[in-house]
Amino acid sequence: DDGRVESRSTEPGLSWGVETPLPPGDWAEVDFDDRGWWRVVGPDDDRRRGQDRRDVGQVFLRLRFEVDEPEAVRGLLLSMTFRGGAAVYLNGREVARSHLPDGPLTAKTLAKDYPEAAFAQVERGDEAAAEAREAVRQRRMDGVDLPASALRHGVNVLAVRLHRAPYPGEALERGSGLDVGWPTVGLLGLQLFADPAGSVRPNTARSHPPGVRAWTAETIEDVGTGQRWGDPVEGIRPIRLVAPRGATVSGQAVVSSDSKVSGVRARITGLPDDIGARIRYPATTTAEAPFEAPRFDVLLDEPATDGRVQPVWLTLTIPPDAEPGRHTATLEVEADGLASPAQVPVELKVHPWRCPEPRRWSSFVSLNHSPHAVAWHYGVEMWSGRHIELLRPSLELMGKLGNDVVFIDVIHPTFFANEHGIIVFRRDGDGHEPDFRFFDRFLDAYGEHVGRPRRIILSVWEPHLADDPQMAHRDRSPGAWRRRLDYLPDEAPGTVTLTRIGDDGTLEHFAHPMHGSEGSAPLWRATLEGVRRRVLERGWDERSILLGMAHDVLPDERTVEFFHQIAPFARWAIFTHGRGHPPIRDGKINIRGIEVGLQEYPYGQIGRRTRGPGLGWVSDTIHGGWVDDPYDALTLWCGRNHLRRYSPLEHFRNYGDTMVAGRSAGFARLGIDLWPVRRPGDDLEAPPSRPVHGVGGYSRLYRDNPRSIAMPGPEGAVPTTRFEMLRESLQEAEARIFIERILMDEDKTQRIDPQLIERFEQLSQHRRAYRLSGGYRTLWLGPAWMDRTDALFDLAGHFEAALREEQP
Repeated sequence: DDGRVESRSTEPGLSWGVETPLPPGDWAEVDFDDRGWWRVVGPDDDRRRGQDRRDVGQVFLRLRFEVDEPEAVRGLLLSMTFRGGAAVYLNGREVARSHLPDGPLTAKTLAKDYPEAAFAQVERGDEAAAEAREAVRQRRMDGVDLPASALRHGVNVLAVRLHRAPYPGEALERGSGLDVGWPTVGLLGLQLFADPAGSVRPNTARSHPPGVRAWTAETIEDVGTGQRWGDPVEGIRPIRLVAPRGATVSGQAVVSSDSKVSGVRARITGLPDDIGARIRYPATTTAEAPFEAPRFDVLLDEPATDGRVQPVWLTLTIPPDAEPGRHTATLEVEADGLASPAQVPVELKVHPWRCPEPRRWSSFVSLNHSPHAVAWHYGVEMWSGRHIELLRPSLELMGKLGNDVVFIDVIHPTFFANEHGIIVFRRDGDGHEPDFRFFDRFLDAYGEHVGRPRRIILSVWEPHLADDPQMAHRDRSPGAWRRRLDYLPDEAPGTVTLTRIGDDGTLEHFAHPMHGSEGSAPLWRATLEGVRRRVLERGWDERSILLGMAHDVLPDERTVEFFHQIAPFARWAIFTHGRGHPPIRDGKINIRGIEVGLQEYPYGQIGRRTRGPGLGWVSDTIHGGWVDDPYDALTLWCGRNHLRRYSPLEHFRNYGDTMVAGRSAGFARLGIDLWPVRRPGDDLEAPPSRPVHGVGGYSRLYRDNPRSIAMPGPEGAVPTTRFEMLRESLQEAEARIFIERILMDEDKTQRIDPQLIERFEQLSQHRRAYRLSGGYRTLWLGPAWMDRTDALFDLAGHFEAALREEQP
């Protein structure tokens, strides 16, 4: 009404005007439970970026410190640099205010206006002008006296509430010449001084306090790295866990010391008998791994650290028929140097909604797995009994994430840099015939530990097989693509390299006529028909059989027509940027005559805005609510630019639910066990360091995507904290999809209380707003994320009960 403009985002994909809940009224009190608030450690903590957005309205902060003798403190002085307006509280009592109006503060309270100079445009390179403008944007409270009488013995809390200042009304006018690309709220610096010095003990020490201590942390916290020693003035807090029936959930306690941690052991007591519990001890590496993680990652059954920190990871498995409700237990942690075992309370809330088992998840997951990497790492013969034993842990982990795609190497090499095919061949007179012994062993093991694959991709083509100028990005002469790839075999022109069992029983390469060339059809027809027969014998769908991999570089018409003639049931898998490709039509994707059964894109869809028909904001990620893609036209995103190998655990905890969305049936290009290996012919004295994929100039496990979310253990792959966080994220996606399926069905929607629908719409807005709190390319969960997870599982139970016409 007064012509001022409230701060709203104008960046594509970010939330406009979403009001996330304010913290409870007692948020500034000492005893307020701030579990779930973001813990910011130092000025360079990535989570500080959450306040660097134009659509942030308020920022709330809490800082703890200890006082042994309050009566001995003669004075407290506060200095603070900030943007917007600030109110300061000491143990719940407001003690200072700056650039804010008098009276109660609400969500709509705006800080005092900035002068026009704060919005002035500055010429590029004019550092003096930029510094002068920044000085205007910064506001200060210098040497503010705080009442020492408000202090108490023990833990005290200094709390700060920051409010945004408005942008001038003309800022949104075209050609206004005003710079509004900066947030008008945020904390830039804070110092608290006590007289006499040392009478107040802060929780910001850069070294561990003396002795051994036990404490708790959220599973998404990267403990033990940098200065993360836990809050030294905070005692043991309960581990809070929420989960639906049929799910798995983890919590974390930590033992740390100023010297060395040893003798760590833990056990859980008080849980219901039907809830499974497993205690593991995160480490940075294993005795078998040729690499080390930059943080605690691999989950071991025995402590392996000789450092100053040892996390304790508690994982609970809730049976599908568990009794809903609240359960309490105790995690007892002992360590050398602790006077007595630490008693860590565990609070578990089991929701009535039942999470499906991974084999029945709606989300479509395509994990990359390499039998070659496992064989090379452990130095065993490919497809031997020992090799199959070592493969099983990888397959079991894939099964726990509901994997849906299995890759079968046929030609050599593929983007997995395989040495040999899984389908091999043997001599038959003057020709060859397929030999499925390894294929059968692998599919038997896969079916046992993972389940029915929804896609079986036979690697029969790679871009290096085409001799077409379109594939040379810079050098457009024929064969340029082939010359760029230094790992390719010396193939004779017009041939493709396959693997056969030699006369002495060893595997060797041989050249076979190129697809569509004279004499090529009999072998390929027998191969594809053999695969089809084996798939049908297992009770699987022949339409799951795909040919791979097409790329931005597509197979030529001769290759496509050749395979269509000999195997009309087989479609193609494609990994492409999709530039100019047609969309799904009539339940099919057809690109230049190539019928596609699985299409992968390198980018993600984080930040897209969504609306459902007549339902407002249906979801934080998807376009109009979850709709099952036709079985013939699956589309996956690969999360390029969003997830790195060792992205914050918070990103893994958010990744599955974000990427599994309406326009994306799931995600792809995430590795389980593509470890650095020593390949045949490598120097045996050198440490294994070559990735099993992407040798040479060609890699389609895209750029920095995680190559392995498991580490090699003594008997195969062992899970990591990243694996567990991804599993929890997919469970959360299933709850969201369950609700959205109902909302996309008009008949079912009529049976749902409108208030439940409204609650879900609001929750979706909040989840999305926090998800983007670090910017378009981040996957933050946001503060108090477990409250939103709790609310989502609760809503899923209410929706399920409404369809059964009973209350949860």
